[in-house]
Amino acid sequence: MSEIEGRYIHQSFSIDHYAIVKLQIYRMDMEEVVFENHCTFEQLPKKFAVGVEMAVQDYLSEHNIADIQVCLLDGNWHEYDSSERDFYIAILLALFEIFSPKNKTN
Repeated sequence: MSEIEGRYIHQSFSIDHYAIVKLQIYRMDMEEVVFENHCTFEQLPKKFAVGVEMAVQDYLSEHNIADIQVCLLDGNWHEYDSSERDFYIAILLALFEIFSPKNKTN
């Protein structure tokens, strides 16, 4: 089991971006990817959780990774500065970190 946090926080003059998510990743004996959202609406509204799930599915599919269960545990968002795309990017950054070639344990 691995626990990771994905962060995408970018401030600019025109549009700010803010997305933080916490995931747990488990290896499974099945040849599939299972995604579970354990967040309440207050923790992470569904529109952002959808971006998280899409990023998980896209990244794992693109890199031929299966036998994984991903649990969305927590999220942090801002009413004006967060978007589905911000959460998508936060997840891609986190998954790249944990599944990168330099991380030999996965």
